Amino acid sequence: MLDQIQDPSNLGGIIRTAAWFGVKHIVSTKGTCDFFNPKSVSATAGSIFALPLIASMTDALDTVAYYESMGYDVFVTTLKASELGLNCFLNSQKILLILGNEGAGVSKQILDFISEQKHITVLGNCTSVESLNVVASVTALLALYCHRNVLKKLP
Repeated sequence: MLDQIQDPSNLGGIIRTAAWFGVKHIVSTKGTCDFFNPKSVSATAGSIFALPLIASMTDALDTVAYYESMGYDVFVTTLKASELGLNCFLNSQKILLILGNEGAGVSKQILDFISEQKHITVLGNCTSVESLNVVASVTALLALYCHRNVLKKLP
Protein backbone atom coordinates (compact mmCIF):
# COMPACT_ATOMS: atom_id res chain seq x y z
CA MET A 1 0.00 0.00 0.00
CA LEU A 2 1.38 3.35 -0.96
CA ASP A 3 0.77 6.09 1.58
CA GLN A 4 0.80 9.54 0.00
CA ILE A 5 3.56 8.95 -2.57
CA GLN A 6 3.94 12.33 -4.27
CA ASP A 7 6.54 11.97 -7.03
CA PRO A 8 5.02 10.53 -10.22
CA SER A 9 8.40 9.13 -11.30
CA ASN A 10 8.68 7.25 -8.01
CA LEU A 11 5.16 5.93 -8.43
CA GLY A 12 5.98 4.71 -11.94
CA GLY A 13 9.17 3.07 -10.67
CA ILE A 14 7.21 1.31 -7.93
CA ILE A 15 4.67 0.00 -10.45
CA ARG A 16 7.45 -1.25 -12.74
CA THR A 17 9.29 -2.94 -9.85
CA ALA A 18 6.08 -4.50 -8.50
CA ALA A 19 5.27 -5.91 -11.93
CA TRP A 20 8.78 -7.37 -12.18
CA PHE A 21 8.41 -9.18 -8.85
CA GLY A 22 4.90 -10.46 -9.60
CA VAL A 23 2.96 -8.33 -7.12
CA LYS A 24 -0.76 -9.09 -7.43
CA HIS A 25 -1.94 -5.47 -7.13
CA ILE A 26 -1.06 -2.04 -5.76
CA VAL A 27 -3.36 0.02 -3.57
CA SER A 28 -2.78 3.67 -2.74
CA THR A 29 -4.13 5.93 -0.01
CA LYS A 30 -5.72 9.30 -0.55
CA GLY A 31 -3.01 11.84 -1.29
CA THR A 32 -0.94 9.55 -3.52
CA CYS A 33 -0.39 10.99 -6.97
CA ASP A 34 -2.44 9.69 -9.89
CA PHE A 35 -1.38 6.30 -11.26
CA PHE A 36 -2.01 7.65 -14.76
CA ASN A 37 -0.05 10.88 -14.43
CA PRO A 38 2.00 11.09 -17.66
CA LYS A 39 5.29 10.98 -15.71
CA SER A 40 4.10 7.91 -13.78
CA VAL A 41 3.06 6.15 -16.96
CA SER A 42 6.38 6.96 -18.60
CA ALA A 43 8.36 5.68 -15.60
CA THR A 44 6.52 2.33 -15.72
CA ALA A 45 8.29 1.58 -19.03
CA GLY A 46 5.20 -0.16 -20.35
CA SER A 47 4.20 -2.06 -17.21
CA ILE A 48 1.29 0.25 -16.32
CA PHE A 49 -1.26 -2.44 -17.23
CA ALA A 50 0.68 -5.41 -15.83
CA LEU A 51 -1.21 -5.43 -12.53
CA PRO A 52 -4.34 -3.88 -11.03
CA LEU A 53 -3.87 -0.40 -9.56
CA ILE A 54 -6.38 0.52 -6.86
CA ALA A 55 -6.77 4.11 -5.67
CA SER A 56 -8.44 3.60 -2.30
CA MET A 57 -11.39 5.85 -1.66
CA THR A 58 -11.71 4.81 1.98
CA ASP A 59 -9.77 5.77 5.07
CA ALA A 60 -6.27 4.25 5.15
CA LEU A 61 -7.00 2.42 8.40
CA ASP A 62 -10.14 0.87 6.90
CA THR A 63 -8.02 -0.37 4.00
CA VAL A 64 -5.45 -1.88 6.38
CA ALA A 65 -8.21 -3.50 8.46
CA TYR A 66 -9.70 -5.01 5.31
CA TYR A 67 -6.39 -6.62 4.33
CA GLU A 68 -5.88 -7.93 7.85
CA SER A 69 -9.37 -9.47 7.77
CA MET A 70 -8.37 -11.23 4.53
CA GLY A 71 -5.40 -12.89 6.23
CA TYR A 72 -2.62 -10.55 5.15
CA ASP A 73 0.36 -9.90 7.40
CA VAL A 74 0.89 -6.14 7.47
CA PHE A 75 4.37 -4.60 7.51
CA VAL A 76 5.17 -0.90 7.61
CA THR A 77 8.59 0.60 7.02
CA THR A 78 9.95 3.42 9.13
CA LEU A 79 13.38 4.64 10.19
CA LYS A 80 12.41 4.46 13.86
CA ALA A 81 11.80 0.70 14.05
CA SER A 82 13.71 -2.52 14.56
CA GLU A 83 15.77 -3.96 11.74
CA LEU A 84 14.14 -6.07 9.08
CA GLY A 85 15.92 -9.43 9.13
CA LEU A 86 16.40 -11.72 6.16
CA ASN A 87 13.79 -14.11 7.55
CA CYS A 88 11.15 -11.46 8.25
CA PHE A 89 8.66 -12.75 5.68
CA LEU A 90 9.40 -16.46 6.14
CA ASN A 91 6.07 -17.32 7.76
CA SER A 92 3.95 -14.94 5.69
CA GLN A 93 1.91 -16.17 2.76
CA LYS A 94 0.24 -12.88 1.93
CA ILE A 95 1.69 -9.51 2.90
CA LEU A 96 0.64 -5.91 2.75
CA LEU A 97 3.72 -3.69 2.61
CA ILE A 98 3.02 -0.09 3.53
CA LEU A 99 5.45 2.46 2.14
CA GLY A 100 5.25 6.13 2.92
CA ASN A 101 5.69 9.56 1.48
CA GLU A 102 9.15 10.40 0.17
CA GLY A 103 9.79 13.12 2.76
CA ALA A 104 7.47 12.41 5.66
CA GLY A 105 7.30 8.62 5.58
CA VAL A 106 4.22 6.64 6.55
CA SER A 107 1.50 8.79 8.12
CA LYS A 108 1.23 8.92 11.92
CA GLN A 109 -2.32 7.58 11.67
CA ILE A 110 -1.03 4.33 10.15
CA LEU A 111 2.07 4.11 12.35
CA ASP A 112 -0.09 4.36 15.48
CA PHE A 113 -2.27 1.50 14.19
CA ILE A 114 0.38 -1.01 13.01
CA SER A 115 2.54 -2.90 15.49
CA GLU A 116 4.80 -4.62 12.93
CA GLN A 117 7.16 -1.75 12.10
CA LYS A 118 10.54 -2.43 10.51
CA HIS A 119 13.38 -0.66 8.76
CA ILE A 120 15.69 -2.03 6.11
CA THR A 121 19.03 -3.02 7.58
CA VAL A 122 21.95 -0.82 6.51
CA LEU A 123 24.69 -3.12 5.25
CA GLY A 124 27.33 -0.55 4.42
CA ASN A 125 29.17 1.87 6.66
CA CYS A 126 28.32 5.08 4.82
CA THR A 127 27.09 7.48 7.47
CA SER A 128 26.01 10.07 4.92
CA VAL A 129 23.14 7.88 3.66
CA GLU A 130 20.19 8.14 6.04
CA SER A 131 17.68 6.13 4.03
CA LEU A 132 16.80 4.61 0.68
CA ASN A 133 14.40 6.28 -1.70
CA VAL A 134 10.99 4.65 -1.91
CA VAL A 135 11.68 2.79 -5.18
CA ALA A 136 14.90 1.29 -3.80
CA SER A 137 13.02 0.34 -0.62
CA VAL A 138 10.30 -1.43 -2.61
CA THR A 139 12.95 -3.32 -4.56
CA ALA A 140 14.77 -4.46 -1.41
CA LEU A 141 11.55 -5.50 0.35
CA LEU A 142 10.16 -7.41 -2.61
CA ALA A 143 13.49 -9.18 -3.11
CA LEU A 144 13.39 -10.26 0.55
CA TYR A 145 9.82 -11.46 0.18
CA CYS A 146 10.62 -13.46 -2.95
CA HIS A 147 13.76 -14.85 -1.29
CA ARG A 148 11.60 -16.47 1.39
CA ASN A 149 10.57 -19.10 -1.16
CA VAL A 150 14.23 -20.06 -1.53
CA LEU A 151 14.70 -20.18 2.25
CA LYS A 152 11.65 -22.41 2.70
CA LYS A 153 13.15 -25.01 0.36
CA LEU A 154 16.44 -25.29 2.25
CA PRO A 155 16.89 -28.37 4.47
